Amino acid sequence: MDEGTLTAITIILGLIFTLCMLIVVWFIPVFCSRGNENANKILWLTIFLGWIPLVWLVLLIAALLGRKKNS
Repeated sequence: MDEGTLTAITIILGLIFTLCMLIVVWFIPVFCSRGNENANKILWLTIFLGWIPLVWLVLLIAALLGRKKNS
């Protein structure tokens, strides 16, 4: 492989890694809402509105401070 090919592969792998990390960060409210009464709502709102920073922050706070399910 020549240098140009290795550079292209490195860039592509870097973009894939960055995209994966962004998806993980995007779903942090969902991970934090496990066991929460509103976990389903937080999931759907994160999917559709989580790209808005203020909404994402509100969802994170709701996930952390929400009432836990009674088992």
